[in-house]
Amino acid sequence: MNYFRGLLVAIFVTVSFASAQTETYTNADPIRSFVYYQVDYGNFGREMGRFNTFDYTIVRDTADPSKSTIEFNVDATSMDSGVDQRNQDITGPDFLNVAEFPTISFKSTSVTDVGDGNLEVTGDLTVRGTSQPVTATVEYIGEGEGSQGEYRVGYYAEMTFNRQDFGIDWLTGVIGDEITLLISVSGIRQ
Repeated sequence: MNYFRGLLVAIFVTVSFASAQTETYTNADPIRSFVYYQVDYGNFGREMGRFNTFDYTIVRDTADPSKSTIEFNVDATSMDSGVDQRNQDITGPDFLNVAEFPTISFKSTSVTDVGDGNLEVTGDLTVRGTSQPVTATVEYIGEGEGSQGEYRVGYYAEMTFNRQDFGIDWLTGVIGDEITLLISVSGIRQ
Protein backbone atom coordinates (compact mmCIF):
# COMPACT_ATOMS: atom_id res chain seq x y z
CA MET A 1 0.00 0.00 0.00
CA ASN A 2 2.81 2.45 0.84
CA TYR A 3 4.41 1.63 -2.52
CA PHE A 4 1.28 2.66 -4.43
CA ARG A 5 0.83 5.80 -2.33
CA GLY A 6 4.46 6.74 -3.01
CA LEU A 7 3.98 6.05 -6.71
CA LEU A 8 0.86 8.25 -6.85
CA VAL A 9 2.67 11.08 -5.04
CA ALA A 10 5.59 10.79 -7.47
CA ILE A 11 3.25 10.92 -10.46
CA PHE A 12 1.38 13.92 -9.03
CA VAL A 13 4.63 15.80 -8.33
CA THR A 14 5.94 15.00 -11.83
CA VAL A 15 2.72 16.17 -13.52
CA SER A 16 2.56 19.31 -11.36
CA PHE A 17 6.19 20.14 -12.12
CA ALA A 18 5.72 19.58 -15.86
CA SER A 19 2.61 21.76 -16.03
CA ALA A 20 4.31 24.53 -14.04
CA GLN A 21 6.88 24.83 -16.86
CA THR A 22 4.28 25.56 -19.54
CA GLU A 23 2.44 28.88 -19.75
CA THR A 24 -0.16 29.89 -22.33
CA TYR A 25 -0.51 33.52 -23.44
CA THR A 26 -3.15 35.00 -25.74
CA ASN A 27 -4.18 38.43 -26.99
CA ALA A 28 -6.99 38.73 -24.46
CA ASP A 29 -6.07 42.45 -24.52
CA PRO A 30 -5.52 43.28 -28.20
CA ILE A 31 -5.07 46.99 -27.43
CA ARG A 32 -1.40 46.40 -26.66
CA SER A 33 -0.63 44.06 -29.56
CA PHE A 34 -0.03 45.09 -33.18
CA VAL A 35 0.64 43.57 -36.61
CA TYR A 36 2.15 45.86 -39.25
CA TYR A 37 3.54 45.16 -42.70
CA GLN A 38 6.13 47.00 -44.74
CA VAL A 39 7.17 46.69 -48.37
CA ASP A 40 9.39 48.81 -50.60
CA TYR A 41 7.73 50.83 -53.33
CA GLY A 42 10.02 51.39 -56.32
CA ASN A 43 13.51 52.55 -55.42
CA PHE A 44 12.25 55.53 -53.51
CA GLY A 45 9.78 54.62 -50.82
CA ARG A 46 8.43 52.19 -48.28
CA GLU A 47 4.79 51.45 -47.66
CA MET A 48 3.49 50.47 -44.26
CA GLY A 49 0.10 49.45 -42.99
CA ARG A 50 -1.50 47.34 -40.33
CA PHE A 51 -3.89 44.49 -39.78
CA ASN A 52 -6.54 45.48 -37.27
CA THR A 53 -7.84 42.00 -36.40
CA PHE A 54 -5.73 39.00 -35.38
CA ASP A 55 -5.31 36.44 -32.65
CA TYR A 56 -2.41 34.44 -31.33
CA THR A 57 -1.54 31.78 -28.80
CA ILE A 58 1.92 31.41 -27.32
CA VAL A 59 2.61 28.25 -25.32
CA ARG A 60 5.88 28.99 -23.56
CA ASP A 61 7.93 26.25 -21.95
CA THR A 62 10.05 28.09 -19.40
CA ALA A 63 12.31 25.10 -18.76
CA ASP A 64 12.93 24.25 -22.42
CA PRO A 65 12.08 27.04 -24.91
CA SER A 66 12.52 24.60 -27.82
CA LYS A 67 9.25 22.98 -26.70
CA SER A 68 7.38 26.29 -26.98
CA THR A 69 4.84 26.88 -29.76
CA ILE A 70 3.37 29.94 -31.44
CA GLU A 71 0.24 30.17 -33.58
CA PHE A 72 -0.89 33.37 -35.24
CA ASN A 73 -3.97 34.13 -37.34
CA VAL A 74 -4.45 37.45 -39.11
CA ASP A 75 -7.76 38.54 -40.61
CA ALA A 76 -6.47 39.71 -44.00
CA THR A 77 -9.72 41.60 -44.62
CA SER A 78 -8.74 43.94 -41.75
CA MET A 79 -5.72 45.31 -43.68
CA ASP A 80 -5.53 49.09 -43.31
CA SER A 81 -2.98 51.19 -45.19
CA GLY A 82 -4.72 54.45 -44.36
CA VAL A 83 -5.78 54.95 -48.00
CA ASP A 84 -9.04 53.41 -49.25
CA GLN A 85 -7.85 52.83 -52.84
CA ARG A 86 -4.66 51.13 -51.65
CA ASN A 87 -6.70 48.97 -49.26
CA GLN A 88 -8.86 47.83 -52.18
CA ASP A 89 -5.78 47.08 -54.31
CA ILE A 90 -3.98 45.10 -51.59
CA THR A 91 -7.01 43.10 -50.47
CA GLY A 92 -8.17 42.58 -54.06
CA PRO A 93 -7.64 39.55 -56.34
CA ASP A 94 -4.24 40.69 -57.64
CA PHE A 95 -2.58 40.79 -54.22
CA LEU A 96 -4.03 39.18 -51.05
CA ASN A 97 -7.33 38.09 -52.64
CA VAL A 98 -9.12 38.21 -49.28
CA ALA A 99 -12.46 37.19 -50.81
CA GLU A 100 -10.99 33.73 -51.39
CA PHE A 101 -8.25 33.69 -48.72
CA PRO A 102 -9.39 35.77 -45.73
CA THR A 103 -6.75 34.50 -43.28
CA ILE A 104 -2.97 34.75 -43.04
CA SER A 105 -1.63 32.22 -40.56
CA PHE A 106 1.62 31.13 -38.97
CA LYS A 107 2.29 27.97 -36.98
CA SER A 108 5.71 27.34 -35.48
CA THR A 109 7.63 24.16 -36.21
CA SER A 110 10.76 24.96 -34.18
CA VAL A 111 11.79 27.47 -31.53
CA THR A 112 15.43 28.21 -30.71
CA ASP A 113 16.54 30.23 -27.68
CA VAL A 114 19.25 32.63 -28.88
CA GLY A 115 19.93 34.15 -25.45
CA ASP A 116 18.42 36.70 -23.09
CA GLY A 117 14.93 35.33 -23.77
CA ASN A 118 15.21 36.14 -27.49
CA LEU A 119 14.07 33.48 -29.93
CA GLU A 120 14.40 32.35 -33.50
CA VAL A 121 11.09 30.83 -34.55
CA THR A 122 10.66 28.84 -37.75
CA GLY A 123 7.23 27.85 -38.93
CA ASP A 124 4.77 27.57 -41.75
CA LEU A 125 3.37 30.85 -43.03
CA THR A 126 0.18 30.55 -45.08
CA VAL A 127 -0.77 33.39 -47.43
CA ARG A 128 -3.34 33.03 -50.25
CA GLY A 129 -3.70 29.34 -49.43
CA THR A 130 0.01 28.63 -49.97
CA SER A 131 2.24 27.56 -47.08
CA GLN A 132 5.98 28.16 -46.99
CA PRO A 133 8.55 27.89 -44.18
CA VAL A 134 9.75 31.22 -42.80
CA THR A 135 11.87 32.23 -39.81
CA ALA A 136 11.10 35.09 -37.47
CA THR A 137 13.49 36.85 -35.12
CA VAL A 138 11.73 37.37 -31.80
CA GLU A 139 12.91 39.89 -29.22
CA TYR A 140 11.91 39.28 -25.61
CA ILE A 141 10.64 42.59 -24.18
CA GLY A 142 9.87 41.48 -20.64
CA GLU A 143 7.17 40.14 -18.37
CA GLY A 144 5.36 40.92 -15.16
CA GLU A 145 2.10 41.83 -13.52
CA GLY A 146 -0.19 44.24 -15.36
CA SER A 147 -2.36 47.00 -13.89
CA GLN A 148 -5.33 44.66 -13.35
CA GLY A 149 -3.31 41.89 -11.67
CA GLU A 150 -2.96 39.88 -14.91
CA TYR A 151 0.43 38.39 -15.79
CA ARG A 152 1.88 39.49 -19.16
CA VAL A 153 4.79 38.71 -21.43
CA GLY A 154 5.94 40.97 -24.26
CA TYR A 155 7.65 40.05 -27.54
CA TYR A 156 8.52 41.91 -30.73
CA ALA A 157 8.98 39.86 -33.92
CA GLU A 158 10.00 40.49 -37.51
CA MET A 159 9.26 38.01 -40.27
CA THR A 160 10.31 38.62 -43.89
CA PHE A 161 9.10 36.60 -46.86
CA ASN A 162 9.14 36.80 -50.64
CA ARG A 163 5.61 37.49 -51.87
CA GLN A 164 6.21 35.63 -55.13
CA ASP A 165 6.65 32.41 -53.11
CA PHE A 166 2.95 32.81 -52.29
CA GLY A 167 1.79 33.55 -55.82
CA ILE A 168 1.65 37.34 -55.43
CA ASP A 169 3.32 38.67 -58.56
CA TRP A 170 1.23 41.78 -59.20
CA LEU A 171 3.30 44.89 -60.07
CA THR A 172 6.63 43.07 -59.88
CA GLY A 173 9.40 45.63 -60.27
CA VAL A 174 7.20 48.37 -58.83
CA ILE A 175 6.34 46.84 -55.47
CA GLY A 176 9.22 45.06 -53.74
CA ASP A 177 9.21 41.29 -53.46
CA GLU A 178 10.21 41.24 -49.78
CA ILE A 179 7.39 41.86 -47.32
CA THR A 180 8.13 42.17 -43.61
CA LEU A 181 5.57 41.58 -40.89
CA LEU A 182 6.28 43.53 -37.70
CA ILE A 183 4.52 41.96 -34.74
CA SER A 184 4.41 43.34 -31.20
CA VAL A 185 2.49 41.41 -28.57
CA SER A 186 1.64 41.83 -24.92
CA GLY A 187 0.20 38.41 -24.17
CA ILE A 188 -1.89 37.69 -21.08
CA ARG A 189 -1.27 34.43 -19.26
CA GLN A 190 -4.31 32.17 -19.20
